[in-house]
Amino acid sequence: MPYYAIGGLQSTTSTALKGTAVEWTVTATLKRIKWYEVIIGATGNPNASDTYLQVDISRLIATTSIAGTTGTQSALDQADGASVMSSLVNITTEPGAAANTVGVSLMNFGLNQRNTTRWIAAQESQYLVAPATNLNGLYMREQSNIYTSSVATQIYAME
Repeated sequence: MPYYAIGGLQSTTSTALKGTAVEWTVTATLKRIKWYEVIIGATGNPNASDTYLQVDISRLIATTSIAGTTGTQSALDQADGASVMSSLVNITTEPGAAANTVGVSLMNFGLNQRNTTRWIAAQESQYLVAPATNLNGLYMREQSNIYTSSVATQIYAME
């Protein structure tokens, strides 16, 4: 099984919704995508009042309404071929429940703006899995009512 890494930087100025760091979807060749590690942290200067970021990772039921910059998956082993996944970083649109695009939340946690958090699945049964269904995927967003700077994310996945 090939393993891939992708990094995303979400630069926002809104104080309500921080947007999405990385969204991965399945396209032409249908394979299950499995996230097994996520690293996330603030990259801008801390807000004067010590504040939080709320991180949510959800399944996407449809990805056609999302706009952002195309990301590039890097194979961790150079002998592996190109990934069949597509990804977007610096997403500028928010999929909404009204459009029936966001499914069940798989992970939701808070972190302090001064910390970097690393999550690693302890075993394969804890991987975050996207189905082998066209235009489905996983979606990550960060929210805060005060923090207005950038958030960086590194995701490791296998297909």
